[in-house]
Amino acid sequence: MRIIMKYMSYLFCVLISFSAIAYGSQEEVPEVIPEEVPEVMSEELPEADLELIAVFKQMCSEVAEYEEISGSALHAFLLGCVNKELEIEGYRLITKLN
Repeated sequence: MRIIMKYMSYLFCVLISFSAIAYGSQEEVPEVIPEEVPEVMSEELPEADLELIAVFKQMCSEVAEYEEISGSALHAFLLGCVNKELEIEGYRLITKLN
């Protein structure tokens, strides 16, 4: 009986140690609340003039050449790149690029 009690107390201590290790290693991650970003409707933004769009298109063409983008992917890349620049500058996005 004495050996069984000793063995059970030893087993209890081992289990407590493992549970302390398991629960101690879990760090609480603070909840991140995203900042509220006011959404601006596209219609409220000003339209960019053709000169600015041409500058962005030229810049994006140089990036595409550097990245070796060509063929059917080129047009989609240029439109996305120009729209990204327009968005950064606060202008209305375009739907097609000449």
